Amino acid sequence: MTNRTKTHRVVPAVTVVAIGLGVAAGVGAFGGSSRAANAGTPPVARCVQLASGGIPQAKLEASYRKLTLLGANTSLVASQPRRYGACGSTHYAFELLTVNPKAKLTAVQRLAQQNHAPLWHQNAGGQWIDPPLASLCKLAPTALIKIWSVGVTC
Repeated sequence: MTNRTKTHRVVPAVTVVAIGLGVAAGVGAFGGSSRAANAGTPPVARCVQLASGGIPQAKLEASYRKLTLLGANTSLVASQPRRYGACGSTHYAFELLTVNPKAKLTAVQRLAQQNHAPLWHQNAGGQWIDPPLASLCKLAPTALIKIWSVGVTC
């Protein structure tokens, strides 16, 4: 594996993305200021791919366990490929967590497993958020999805 960094520059349109309980306006989410947007200068976010070893695995697992009501003793399996990146000051991770098929789950836990997106983002407070299942193109900037090469075209 090489340590090359792929970068793309994006000029986002003003969009609003609702994720979990928070709402992030497109201008703020991409690191721009509302003053720049009002001056007619759109913000430019630089997207970079980071080494997948930097994914905060324990934090993703803790968030996933909370979402799916799983105990600490329930074995989880991580997917491949794993991707990590940032656009502006927002970090994103691409990793699908699933429960070991031999685990005994309640009906509620099985249902929660089905509403899990493989894409995570870190909110302003540092918490990793696993949004409800949706198209990856709606969950992360298109430039980052292109850099990651995960088989999705936005």
